[in-house]
This record gives sequence, C-alpha cells and structure tokens, in this order.
Amino acid sequence: MVSSIDLLYGGIVFLFVIISLGIGLRIIIKSRSVLNKTVQASFGFAWIFMCSGWWGGALSFFLYILFGIILDSLFMLVVQNIFIPLAIICLIYSVFSLIYEKYKIKLLSIYLVICILYEIYFILFFMFLDKNTILEIEATRRSIFLVSYQLFVTIVFNIFAVFSGLIIGFLFSNKLLKSDKKESVWRGRFLMSGFILFCSGAILESFVLPPILWILVGALLITSSIFYEFGLFLPEKLKKTLLKND
Repeated sequence: MVSSIDLLYGGIVFLFVIISLGIGLRIIIKSRSVLNKTVQASFGFAWIFMCSGWWGGALSFFLYILFGIILDSLFMLVVQNIFIPLAIICLIYSVFSLIYEKYKIKLLSIYLVICILYEIYFILFFMFLDKNTILEIEATRRSIFLVSYQLFVTIVFNIFAVFSGLIIGFLFSNKLLKSDKKESVWRGRFLMSGFILFCSGAILESFVLPPILWILVGALLITSSIFYEFGLFLPEKLKKTLLKND
C-alpha cells in the first residue's frame, strides 16, 4: 500500500519535472528570436537534463496513478543518472560561450573526457550486474518514486556535477549582478537563487530524510525552475514591477 506522503511526494516530483520540461522547451523556443540561438537553446537543454535525476520518479508516479504500474528500480536508477553529464556539458557551453569564450574549448574538452569515461563505466556496470547487486538496489528503494542506490563512482560524479553547476551558475549570475543595467542585475539575482535552490534540493534529497521533508525538497526544486526561467527571460510584467520598485 502506497502512503499518502509517498503519493504527495510523487505528485510534487511529477509537477517539478513537467514544469521543468515546459520551462526548458520555452527557453529553446524563445531562443529562435535572439542572436545567439544555439547558446540560448543550450540553456534550455541544460535545465531539461538537470531535472533528469527526477524523471524516473515522475514517470513512476504517472504510470502508477494511471495504470497501477510500479517501475523497475534498475530502470529508474539508470534514468536518474545517465543524462546528468549532458546537463553539465550544455551548461558549460552556454555560459562560457557568453562570458568566458577563450576558456570554453579547454573546459569543454576536460569535461567531455570526464563525462564520457563516467558514461562508459556506468553502462558497463549495468551490463554486468549480478543478482546480489540487483537485490541491493531493490533494498535501497525508499519509495516507489525514489531509488537511493548509489555506486561510489556515481556519488563522486554527482557531487562533482552539483558543485560544477553551482560554480558555473555563480560565475554567470555574478557577471549579470555587476551589470549597469537593472534588468540584468535582477536576472542575476533570479539565476543565482535558482541555482542555489536547485543544488540545495539535490543535496538534501541525497540524505535519508523523513518522508514529510521530501515535500520541502520538491518545493525547493519547483521554485528553482521558475527562478531559472526568470533569470534567462524576465517576463515583461514582472520586469516593469521590479524596475519600478527598485
């Protein structure tokens, strides 16, 4: 029997993923009207892949609510981890194309090597799983919407990815905060807040929290996705209100 807290958490994760996918797609669509189309579009792809750690939970919730299907833990674990390297690559390409062009190729080369090696290890590990490891993965399932099993390599890589994203986000946000334009300063504030909230949510969920606190994590993640979009494309009505009161 699935508890009400589990269902609430699954619903929040599903909502976060739907909102994040919508925001990512809107950023990609809006990028058609700006000069740096590829760069702006990669911001959208970065956010879509950043939320991939919750795709398994969202899909599990969707299938359970509609059809009573519970996703396999192994499948969820793969989905939660395999797209994270793409998020980091897209984010580096976006940010360093705009503010640190001369470092872009070197940094992308380093991260590509790390990400490719990680993906190869991850794929090989799951190709040669034994029964004991599969049972261990099942045993770490905290909810039908949340699988907690982590390899040492995935733990290290996820920590590396979170802090890389936070640092890159800070660099970009800080550049906007130093701008003479008030709109850019506000965009910097939203972006910095979005990255902090997202990383906080990601870090908190890695701990074994009481189920009730999963809701707090979900709230942090949903708010972070909204702030991320505001930082890239500040809505006109909100912009007028903020600049008027600044």
